[in-house]
Amino acid sequence: MSIKIIFVRHEETQKDPNLPASSWGLSKNGFDNAQKLADNDLLLDANIIYTSSEIKTFQTIKPLAEKLNLKITQLSDLDEVRRGDKFLTNEEFEKEKFRQLEDLDYQAFGGETSREALTRFEKAIERIENENSFHGNSAKQIIVVSHGTILNLYFSQIQNDFSNIKKRWLNTKFGAIGILKDGIVIKDITNIQETYSNIERLIESCGLKISNSKDSGISMSFKEIDENTFDEIESSKDIKEDFEKKYYPRLLPLVTKLNEFYKDRKTAYKYQIFLDARFLYSIFLGPNKFLNKRYLGDDSFKKNVYQELQDFDKFLENQ
Repeated sequence: MSIKIIFVRHEETQKDPNLPASSWGLSKNGFDNAQKLADNDLLLDANIIYTSSEIKTFQTIKPLAEKLNLKITQLSDLDEVRRGDKFLTNEEFEKEKFRQLEDLDYQAFGGETSREALTRFEKAIERIENENSFHGNSAKQIIVVSHGTILNLYFSQIQNDFSNIKKRWLNTKFGAIGILKDGIVIKDITNIQETYSNIERLIESCGLKISNSKDSGISMSFKEIDENTFDEIESSKDIKEDFEKKYYPRLLPLVTKLNEFYKDRKTAYKYQIFLDARFLYSIFLGPNKFLNKRYLGDDSFKKNVYQELQDFDKFLENQ
């Protein structure tokens, strides 16, 4: 039976220096957004709701629970990475938070380590999955409301990638939603600014096809090239000939490497393949004059793409 878990970060909190952070409730803005969350299409088919033991997560999902007439089950193992009661300035908090994210064995804020928190959170999710695997034949859509740090640690663990954990945390908004279906990430909890909404189209324009399954993970393969692939590019006939003769064959070692890389990554979310797709596309575009035309309004992006093209040439020289 299929199980979809929809993870939600709590809405904005009201900080109170006289209370530990675990006791903070929502701010006025947080309560307003919790009401809006109750109308989010991604949540309306849920049939089970879990939250951490912290009041802010309960308040975040209460309007939706009332709307769907669902019980809220609170689990302390879904709590944020636990810390001491000392109130910190924003600068102190950020410094300690970054160290916590960089070193999973560091006891930040005088509390538990990230690794300890991640272990208990994983066990909680496993328990939730097990408890809901054998009750009826209908698909389970479970909401889990938790916290920014632990959710990013969990999604990084699922995707076997902690390399951009600080950036992930900085770009995870209050009320953010991430989705896990049958163990595969289909929507990340973070809002990485580098993502493209049309990433699949971008990859396809490179002459590649992306497929994903729970068993084999992400894989890339060449698709048949036709004239439609080149519709958006000036002098499409010349580029088509260059691409087929010069660039297309040179993509083969890269595609092989990428398939090896993604083989063990349990994710269907597209941000992980963004950089790869970006410079595959730069190769597709060919000479630098076409890069200039394509990215005329974004100089930094254009420079990055061209640098990646040069790096790829060096990679090929060593094959």
